[in-house]
Amino acid sequence: PRPRPARPPAPCPALPTDQHDARGRQADPTDADRAAARALGLYPDAVATGPSSGSGEAPRARVLSGSRETGTRVATLALLDGRGGARWRVEVPREPLAAIERAAMNVVVGPRAACATYYTDSVARPLRAACFALDDGRRLWDEELADDPLSALIVVGDAVLVSQWGRLEARALDTGAVRWRFGE
Repeated sequence: PRPRPARPPAPCPALPTDQHDARGRQADPTDADRAAARALGLYPDAVATGPSSGSGEAPRARVLSGSRETGTRVATLALLDGRGGARWRVEVPREPLAAIERAAMNVVVGPRAACATYYTDSVARPLRAACFALDDGRRLWDEELADDPLSALIVVGDAVLVSQWGRLEARALDTGAVRWRFGE
């Protein structure tokens, strides 16, 4: 017989389920979101909602994802305040005019940051992931991902989990540094 462990293993922490709908996508923008987007010169694609603070005091962060309404369609994110106005607006690509004209993808919101993926100059090149501080929209990091299709991008605590085919990696939320990687 196999020996039993001295104590049972600790349970895995539950992943937040309120960041996406049941299909793992962001929600469609509401009429109020579209009005806020128009005021920002933004063509809205989706809205991602952050996790609840649990205290009931602070509203969930709402991040609009889309592209500029006029000119070059650069992937853009905007954090909405409780009244539907923007607290900040940021262009996702580090070099917006060199990037492909396409909205940000896989937008996720955590308690301290909003993250998204985007293509640089071609969909044939690997995706990049970028994270922005919720308090002021400053770019925390922007890194190229492995050249495999993305399965999921999730903010959990102080990490961003990146799932690509047979690989799962955890990146530090503040720096993008790979903490650990499973699979290849």
